[in-house]
Amino acid sequence: MQLAAGFTLTVFTIFLVALIRDAAGWGWAFALLAPGPILGARAMRLLERDTP
Repeated sequence: MQLAAGFTLTVFTIFLVALIRDAAGWGWAFALLAPGPILGARAMRLLERDTP
């Protein structure tokens, strides 16, 4: 289930990035993707802090 959700999110994001790129340019398309790595790094930092 988690794998299917990940693939679905990826396909949707790729589709959305193409739409944003055509409408507003690459800068906004990359801005759409920026929260993912930022939130992922934050989550790993929180996990690292909680691990003994």
